[in-house]
Amino acid sequence: MSTELSDNISSALRDFDRPIVLTLIDPMRYQEAVLEVVKYFTAKSKGVYVTLNKPFSVLTKNFEKVGISSDSLFFVDGVTNVPALEESAGHSCLGAGIDLSNLCIGISRAVNKIQSEKFLLLDSLSTLLIYNDTKAVSKFAHLLTEKMRRWNTAGSLLTVEMNSEKDVVSQLAPFCDKVVKI
Repeated sequence: MSTELSDNISSALRDFDRPIVLTLIDPMRYQEAVLEVVKYFTAKSKGVYVTLNKPFSVLTKNFEKVGISSDSLFFVDGVTNVPALEESAGHSCLGAGIDLSNLCIGISRAVNKIQSEKFLLLDSLSTLLIYNDTKAVSKFAHLLTEKMRRWNTAGSLLTVEMNSEKDVVSQLAPFCDKVVKI
């Protein structure tokens, strides 16, 4: 099944140099799909992985099991609860329940650490919608896609495909190069 996902991602993005993609993922295939998206982008360059679902320590173990080197990623962890912004060579922890402004600042700092060609993966818009209203998440995602273009950065905004998110998808689709369903 991962070959099917990998082929789907590759064929959808082959015509773009530095694509910004809104990736709609079937909830039953979420974990596998995330791994394939990360493989696709890490094969090309280093990048920033913003995690709002799992701590970076769990993700690094999962990624290493499937051959994705954590050396190719800088993690912005919006799950791990720490009293203040904590940074190391490969990650920064913003703590649970962070607001969108702090998340934007944390992402900007992380992207600026990588001097070479880079990408940004946000996992996930669905999680942001749990803690924020649709309008706020749409504004945040629009700002993030604008910044990605200024940074000349490829990437993907991941979200679970659900009916309740159709408003966000319809608002964000025009700002992305492609909407991919996997």
